[in-house]
Amino acid sequence: QALTFRNDKLIQKTVRLLSLQSILPLLEHLNNCLHETAEKGLIASKWLRVVLSTHTSYLMTCPDISERLGPMYELIEARTRLYPKLSRLHGKLMLIASQMTTQNDILTTDEISSRPKLIFEELSDEDDDQVEDDIVP
Repeated sequence: QALTFRNDKLIQKTVRLLSLQSILPLLEHLNNCLHETAEKGLIASKWLRVVLSTHTSYLMTCPDISERLGPMYELIEARTRLYPKLSRLHGKLMLIASQMTTQNDILTTDEISSRPKLIFEELSDEDDDQVEDDIVP
């Protein structure tokens, strides 16, 4: 439950106070969190960064550290490899959406401006006589 905190200072203080025996199990748990939902992965990446920077000297003495960090490294590498492609796709989708909105605004404006504001109806000859009769006393 403590791994749900996002406050950087709280994470740093907590990791600094961890015993060395709890570092490797924490890394295993963070690895599992990275492979779950994006929300858990984001929080786990914050914790992982602090654990790696705080306990670097201890982790370098562990003989199997490359096997423990390997899956995390591969996952992070795969996600960062996809980022430029996803970013370009996002940009293209935003461009298409803005063009659709602009096109819709233009069509709406054209509809409004193409409607006559005033319609002039010409009177027939009979109506003219009637109007003249109404005007002349």
